[in-house]
Parts: sequence; structure tokens; C-alpha cells
Amino acid sequence: MVPRNKRDIPAWKIAQLLHIFQQMAGLRQWSGNPQLQKMFRRTIERLGLKRPGRQRDQNPGGDRTYAKQLECLGLVFKRPDGSYGLTLAGQAILDGTPPLRILQTQLLRHQYPSAYGYSQNIWINPAIRVKPFLFMLELLRRPEIQHLTDEELIIPVVYGHNHDCLDLCSAKIMALRGGQPLADLLDNPAEDLHTRKTQNRNVAERLADVRNIANTFSCYASSTNLVL
Repeated sequence: MVPRNKRDIPAWKIAQLLHIFQQMAGLRQWSGNPQLQKMFRRTIERLGLKRPGRQRDQNPGGDRTYAKQLECLGLVFKRPDGSYGLTLAGQAILDGTPPLRILQTQLLRHQYPSAYGYSQNIWINPAIRVKPFLFMLELLRRPEIQHLTDEELIIPVVYGHNHDCLDLCSAKIMALRGGQPLADLLDNPAEDLHTRKTQNRNVAERLADVRNIANTFSCYASSTNLVL
């Protein structure tokens, strides 16, 4: 799971968002500070980094999600007092290091378990031990795979628990390409699609949520040139 306030994360835009966020929230308590969050949103709207108005997702998490996205990307960390500091990667971007390579490296290093994965309302199962973007690239390098649609990416989102799951995911993707319905490839839908946010939804609604997650992973990877 990754924040999807912005699914496309071109490096130049993330660098600008990081710079503004650090100026406005670096030494102030961000959590529980709606005035500061609103000021941040209005600033990035005025600078053209965010479109005002209706969001793509019905419940995008509002302005708070921008901090979560920077945290998920490993560019900032949350202090005990609720303020945020820069990681080495975040500081390097603000010091003028070209952000694209840094962002690519951060995505390839992104892993579960992680501090973000234990955040409130996330709580990813600690038994999942995987670097999801690296897992995606390893799948793409397989001769039988070579490309992945958002629907096909649902398979590794659900079953890519660790890097030993590559064969399982590849087999399910090939079965999907062979015409087998996605729902039939789920071993145990009630358990396999369970998240804290979707536990009261039906299978179709849970699959729609997972498809959104898959699309976000795809957009993160393509907008940082990890995939073409």
C-alpha cells in the first residue's frame, strides 16, 4: 500500500513539494494542525502543484496524505513531537542532488515491513517481507511476463508476500492471460483481500480497492522511469 494523493510522482514535482513541506512544516507540529495543512494545500494549489477542487479518490486522506507520501518515499520522518525531519535522501534533494536517481533508489529500497507499514490505519501484516517495486521489476524481467497491466498487477499486490512468491505470481498472471477470471484465481478471497479499511466490503469492492493500489504502484514506477 502506498499513498495515492498523487499517483504520478515525477521527480521534479516531488522535489518542489518536499521543499515547500520542509519550509512550512519542518519545525512545526503537522499532525493535528489543520490550519497548517490547509496553508500547505493552498500554497501548492497556487503554485500549480495540485489542482483545486474534486479529488480522484473519494477518500484521499486530504492534506495529511502529502506528509504520508513523503514519509512513504523515505524523504522525511516523523518526530515524537509530531513535526517532521528530513532523511538523508530528502536532505540530498534539497541540497541540489538530481532528484530522479534518488527517487528511483528510494522506490527500489521501499520495503515491508517498514515504519510506514506500521502507521495508523495501515498495519500491513509483519509476515510480509518484500520490496514491492523490486518484485515488480523481477516479474517484468521474466521472459513469460515482459509487461504488466493494472489488472495483472493485482496478483503481486495480493500474493507477493516475499520474493519466493515470484513463481506463484507468474503462474497466476499467465492463467489470467489464458482467460481464467481474476476472481477464480483468488485462493481465499475473504482472507487474501482483507485490509482494515475494506473488511466490511464485498469481494467486488475489495478488488476495486486492490486495483487502485496496483494502479498506484504502476504510476509510481512509470512516472519515475523505472518502467517505460
